[in-house]
Amino acid sequence: MENEQPTLERITLKKIFGDILDLFNIEKGLLYTLKALTVYPGQAVKTYLFEDRKKMVKPFRYLILTTAIMAFLTINYIGVENSQFRKGIELGIENRELAEQKQNPAKTARFEQMIKTIEVAYAKYFNLFIMFSIPIYAMCFAWFLKKPKLNYAEHLILASYLIGQQSVISILIKPLEKYNFELGTSIYTLLAIAYMFYLYQRFFEYKFIAGFFRVLAAYAIGTVIYTSIFGMGMAIYFFITLGVGS
Repeated sequence: MENEQPTLERITLKKIFGDILDLFNIEKGLLYTLKALTVYPGQAVKTYLFEDRKKMVKPFRYLILTTAIMAFLTINYIGVENSQFRKGIELGIENRELAEQKQNPAKTARFEQMIKTIEVAYAKYFNLFIMFSIPIYAMCFAWFLKKPKLNYAEHLILASYLIGQQSVISILIKPLEKYNFELGTSIYTLLAIAYMFYLYQRFFEYKFIAGFFRVLAAYAIGTVIYTSIFGMGMAIYFFITLGVGS
């Protein structure tokens, strides 16, 4: 008698979706993580750091997943041309030195080509630009938030969950951004900052006023450092590409 070939399980949409979730190992913890980080984020992160790491999706997986979805929607649904990045470049064009260069047709063409090149890079590495902010913010929060004492790696975990959940907020706001970009962006900014205060206030259990100013100082300095580094990189690129001063 010939050996019977084993019957393979038929492919279904449920199986495909399950395989996708299994790729990220988030099938059991994603909904719980979303709920926990929304309702009681401080306690959820404390539990992950000090008690039980089985219930929640690991912070870097959560971060990669949420920022990837957010980046995809930003690039393909909203469009790079409507991004804050593009608007920042447009403001830079108004700078006197760049405005003078745009009067030269040759340099104008080079400038437009450079903008397109930057936009392509921005679209390609959008989520990496976001992730680059995490070690900077983690460092600044470590400077200002002392109790309970966390090491730098633990601050990275906290910042990763923060950025991951802010990406979720951004995902939910995308339809409004598509309808009214300025309004959607303003609401996202308010919600993202409010969530940051909520998470850190709950985690460190500061009194409202003390916690508010500590978190504000850490966030402000982190933003200055991040934008300065990013801005210097862009300025160098502008200088090299446009031949400023030549």
